[in-house]
Amino acid sequence: MNINSTLKQQLYYFPPAIAQKTCQILLPIARHRFIHTLRLLGFIVSSKRCKSPAPPIEFLRRTALYKKDDLNYLAVPEIHEISGLLQLTSWCRSLYKCDVTFSRAKHILEFGCGCARLIKHFRYTSGVNLGGCDLDREMVSWCQSSFPEIQFFKNNTEPPLDAVASDSIDLIIACSVFTHIDLRNQNEWLTELRRVLKPCGVLLCDVLSLSQARKNLSHSLQQELIQFGVVTIKSDDSESSYSSQVTGQLDVYYTPAEINKRFVQGFTLLNFSPGDLDLLILKKTTEDQSTSPLSWFI
Repeated sequence: MNINSTLKQQLYYFPPAIAQKTCQILLPIARHRFIHTLRLLGFIVSSKRCKSPAPPIEFLRRTALYKKDDLNYLAVPEIHEISGLLQLTSWCRSLYKCDVTFSRAKHILEFGCGCARLIKHFRYTSGVNLGGCDLDREMVSWCQSSFPEIQFFKNNTEPPLDAVASDSIDLIIACSVFTHIDLRNQNEWLTELRRVLKPCGVLLCDVLSLSQARKNLSHSLQQELIQFGVVTIKSDDSESSYSSQVTGQLDVYYTPAEINKRFVQGFTLLNFSPGDLDLLILKKTTEDQSTSPLSWFI
């Protein structure tokens, strides 16, 4: 079971005040585990303490909440902090299992950074330039003032990322981004992220797939997903996520076969990990490399 899912189930059983005290105890342990994972991946880790101001609650409403009730918990600073740490640790350990190393990494970018819930934790690395971008101008401005050691910029709804040079980024993370990008822009953004990645650079992203559809969608929409491979839920639909209702975004669900069809062009799919959202680990391929699908997609 996904570690974030386990924590969520345990914490949400208690009132927010008790969950907060639990997280205060768990945070040093979670931080130590993340730093250990960074070392496993080959990063040089510094001993500095990294302060993380809590984002305004209005920002949290706009960042990947499936249910409105989740806000009662993520609005607690310690819960917000540990949720990012545990998710990033889980993602990085998946990278480690794929024998990916970043001993020479110089640049990490969070695409769709929101309140910097993930990228801020890479401040424990040394000698790595960190960046984040998002559509939301207010959140980008808040991140710029809250985390001055990270370079943040606003991107548009469509490519390109003008601030990023080609073949310059070692690792891109995109949490709850391709869950909301419409099908027309999706391929263009994958092509753009491939452009800015270094040869053999890695893209970590998550998607809504069948396992989430079975929990979130009606039977008729699940059948539509199975039939067509993809289902798009508009923000005014009663089955859309809370944050999508707030922001006017879409929720996009895929079957595994459709994921394999849409996400591997120009990439090698190193791993597919089911969880709260399904994690994809994609490595940029060179022109002469083939993109072989994983066996469980066939």
